[in-house]
Amino acid sequence: MGLAGVNQVVGAQHQEGLQLAGYLDPQPLRSACFEMSFVELDPIGTNWKGAAALRRSFVGPLQKGLLNMESTRFKSWLEAYGRAWTERNAQAAADLFAEDGTYQITPFVEPVRGRSAIFDYWSQVAETERDIQFGYEILAATREAGIARWWASFLIIPQQLQTKLDGIFLIAFDGDGRCKSLREWWHKDQK
Repeated sequence: MGLAGVNQVVGAQHQEGLQLAGYLDPQPLRSACFEMSFVELDPIGTNWKGAAALRRSFVGPLQKGLLNMESTRFKSWLEAYGRAWTERNAQAAADLFAEDGTYQITPFVEPVRGRSAIFDYWSQVAETERDIQFGYEILAATREAGIARWWASFLIIPQQLQTKLDGIFLIAFDGDGRCKSLREWWHKDQK
């Protein structure tokens, strides 16, 4: 499927819903005023559709740095995720996910399914990475989901590869604020 870009301004009083990657119910995206560019992709049959391109052009409260309730909740989740990663705490990372949550590391691999499998994945991460730094920028947030740009740097051992990642998270939450689906797209620089 080819690219089909659609620009839409979404504001606090905008009543039309957006459906991102099938993870959000078609509800109004009430949390902020911003302009997004959406494209629809289906790269080599992965059935991914949604917010592949995000053009940051904030207006209103986010431009002034003020966070609404949804952004504050998303910020807390991202802070806990970053803390779990930098402290190499696999249990803390797994606890951020719903029991049946999924973690899709790249669009080209099957998602890790279930909190137990996510714990196993993060246990491997904790064993192979050191000197981890993590940061993020919230691009959009609703009660049900969030989109953030994130970046990280770390040393992969024993190869001693200094690694930098820069990517996008698309995260859907359950009613308890746990992640039911995390999808990420990232680029890597390694030396």
